[in-house]
Amino acid sequence: MEKKIIVYTMSNCIFCINLKKWMETNQIQYEERNIINSLEHEQEFNDLNGVGVPLIVIKSNGKDTIVRGFNQRKLEELLIN
Repeated sequence: MEKKIIVYTMSNCIFCINLKKWMETNQIQYEERNIINSLEHEQEFNDLNGVGVPLIVIKSNGKDTIVRGFNQRKLEELLIN
C-alpha cells in the first residue's frame, strides 16, 4: 500500500521539529511544506482548515487522513503498525 505523507510545518515550531526527528528515526519518508516560506503551502494549509502545525496529511488508496499535531500514538497506528 503506497502512502504519500505531507507535513505542514513552520520553522520555529518545536512540535514540528520533534515530528520530523521521529519520522526520520522511523525511516518514514514525507514531504515537508513550510507554510511560512510558501504562499501556496499556506493556502493549502488553510484549505485543510489548519489551525496549528504540524498538520499531517496521509494519502493512501485515494483517501486522505489528517492528523493534527504530533500525535505519536496515532501516527504509529497509521504508519508503522
